[in-house]
Amino acid sequence: MKSNEIKKVGCVGAGVIGYSWALYFSLKKLEVNVYDINQEGLDLAKTRVHESLESLKKNDVVTDEKIKEIEARIKYTTSMEEAVKDVQFIVESGPENYEIKRGIVNEIEKYTSDETIIASSTSGLLITEIAKDAKHPERFIGGHPYNPPHLIPLVEITKGEKTTDEVVNTAKEFYISIDKEPVVLQKEALGFICNRIQMAVYREVCELVMRGVCTIEDADKAVTFGPGLRWGIMGPSLVFQL
Repeated sequence: MKSNEIKKVGCVGAGVIGYSWALYFSLKKLEVNVYDINQEGLDLAKTRVHESLESLKKNDVVTDEKIKEIEARIKYTTSMEEAVKDVQFIVESGPENYEIKRGIVNEIEKYTSDETIIASSTSGLLITEIAKDAKHPERFIGGHPYNPPHLIPLVEITKGEKTTDEVVNTAKEFYISIDKEPVVLQKEALGFICNRIQMAVYREVCELVMRGVCTIEDADKAVTFGPGLRWGIMGPSLVFQL
């Protein structure tokens, strides 16, 4: 499959991450199917989509007319078959639990095309473990967004032992085409790239505060008004090179 063939996306799991992904895909004029196990979850997702759009309207990003168009591109269902049978790209956003995610993958593969790429939103689990019982683990990747996906551009692409380079490249091209900023892990690592960097900084903050070097508030200020401003434009490696 080529990235330009991806016209419709399935979002499996309609929680905080899933609804935001659905909103983003629709903002980029893709058709979206959203699945959750019960109607209550879907109703909450629909409410969150609308509230997020109202927030974007207040900031002059969308109009009332655009909101109607965006919401019309999103379909909600409690049927896995309806959600995934006619899509070219699937985002799985279930709970961070291997057993649950394997069950979701099994259900997805009952109904979707063998060519469909499946991307897990997992924030740190190993893709090899999630996809180990899959019929087609070669088309399975991690596509970890930073929350909320409809506002933050980063996506961390991770691959399992059987994921093909073709699938990784197609996913990367697809994310770029919808204005995401994908990074690719060359090998699996728990926590991926950004969570590990984020936690390394936070461990140092905790150590400084516990030793009485500074307050929590001043540690946050030190990051926000110092390197944080640089990091928003350049990564730490480029900062040190300069």
